Amino acid sequence: VKEVSAQGKQGELMLTTTITRSLSSYFLAVKDGDFAPLISFYLDTDTDRATGGTPFGQQQGRSGYDLEIQAHLIARKDEKSKRGSGEVEVSFYQIDGQEKRSVGTPNRKAVTVSGDTVTIRLPYYQLGVKPGDTVRICYREAAEEQGNDLAKDKLVPLN
Repeated sequence: VKEVSAQGKQGELMLTTTITRSLSSYFLAVKDGDFAPLISFYLDTDTDRATGGTPFGQQQGRSGYDLEIQAHLIARKDEKSKRGSGEVEVSFYQIDGQEKRSVGTPNRKAVTVSGDTVTIRLPYYQLGVKPGDTVRICYREAAEEQGNDLAKDKLVPLN
């Protein structure tokens, strides 16, 4: 992962991940159905570290996160042409203490892939926030373990 950003505007939180090479080159070397975690975002929607929970498997010093957004790469191979392609699947979890519960998968249209960039768009209502709120966000990259200890928190104003 080369760059990670978060921005709130026009009623959506946009989580953008840019990787070091195009996603199409990643999918050339994998088999159909291969699955690889890309990145996890942790959101504290009320910016209160006393509520929410600790990101799954992380140290106790990082707490107060209410939601986890996971992005996974899933390979698809066309056996006739032997061409590789794939998609990014996003899962959405509620964090409560040390427990994590699935709250579904965002609409497929919420994820766009362009070259080396994956953008996840989440409507504010799905996060339980509104314009004028602030969200505390951090991330953890799966492949390189960058962001281990979750990188630095960023406060993102929602316009």
